[in-house]
Amino acid sequence: MTQLAKHEKWWQENLGNDTYEFEGKQHKAPTEEEFLTWMGEPFAEDRVQVRSLFPLDATSILDVACGAGPEWEALKEVRPNLQYTGLDITPKLVAYCQNKGMPAVEGSAMQIPFDANTFDVVHTRHLLEHMSEFQKPMSEFVRVAKQCVFIVFFIDPLDSIFSSITDISVESHYNNAYSKHEIDTFLTTLEGVKDHQWIRLSNNSPCVLKINVV
Repeated sequence: MTQLAKHEKWWQENLGNDTYEFEGKQHKAPTEEEFLTWMGEPFAEDRVQVRSLFPLDATSILDVACGAGPEWEALKEVRPNLQYTGLDITPKLVAYCQNKGMPAVEGSAMQIPFDANTFDVVHTRHLLEHMSEFQKPMSEFVRVAKQCVFIVFFIDPLDSIFSSITDISVESHYNNAYSKHEIDTFLTTLEGVKDHQWIRLSNNSPCVLKINVV
């Protein structure tokens, strides 16, 4: 089992419990099966919008922080020829996915266990704001991608200031509001990046960052 940091153990320790504590309040904890739709149904509006941006000639996708596999459930129907691989840091979720026949491996966005230029598309949703930094995982997404990267945000990156805000509201859980300026600047210096664009979304996600790779 991967040695996890405190914030990375969040769902491994809380999935299947009666409740979990967040910001001083008790909340009902989902099971692995309930987690499939807990972070948004497979055909939620924002998910559909992002999938519509996937290149039509793409043949493979890495879904980083795949959870219980909602993207896989949808892609089986709408893009059955797109070879899917899920990656997640939570062993319980990886086991759940594998048990239902979904291709999934255990690993961290900080060190993705695949060679460079392995996947046409790299996709991640509602992950980056829970990381202690954006630079290393973003570098890893670009490294393993052949065509493009899609990073879906649940906290809208900041337009008005140049610095990111890191708010560790509970000991084991990051919530980061990143700066678009910092991300834009970083991407202009990151090897392998051709260009990038911010695309507005609706429903559960304010925007997606699309990165085209060389």
